[in-house]
Amino acid sequence: MDDAEKHNVFIILCMFCNSILKKDDGFITDEKKIQSYIDKALKPMVEGLKGKKALAAWEIENEPECVMDIHTKDPDPHTCFDIYRWQRSVPGMGNCPLDPYRFPIKKILRLFNWISSAIHTADPSALVSVGTWKPQSNTDQCSDCFNLYQDQCLVAAGGKANGVMDFYQIHSYECGQEHPIKRSAQ
Repeated sequence: MDDAEKHNVFIILCMFCNSILKKDDGFITDEKKIQSYIDKALKPMVEGLKGKKALAAWEIENEPECVMDIHTKDPDPHTCFDIYRWQRSVPGMGNCPLDPYRFPIKKILRLFNWISSAIHTADPSALVSVGTWKPQSNTDQCSDCFNLYQDQCLVAAGGKANGVMDFYQIHSYECGQEHPIKRSAQ
């Protein structure tokens, strides 16, 4: 981090990537394991890096959509947990390579809410983000889009008011499909 600062480089630390989730070891589904991670690993890490000028943000997970269970409807009527509304607009969504390792959207959002809350509590000036697979999962700007990571969804899943995203990162792959981002880089 200090070398990055010397060279005026900013770092976004990505804590998790969907490719490491090989099985359900309980990390996403077990509240005790989540809290243990927060207390024993995350808080000390955030406190240790607090104030580092090169630390631009904490990215909770890279492309979490690849581990979301899109085949099982959540019984909770809350619209935040209705993944069907947008998954049909994301070509290939059901064909992620991690198909057997899927988790309910509500549990993933709870995890994000708790982690974001822990980061914001340990360092109120820290920025927290998520790197989404496609724009459709973090915007409401198209007919089949829905912002899964909006404040109300994260708080509904995890209950912590400060457990929200400060900004979103959007990954967009050129596959001949139409995307909600219409402006070209200039």
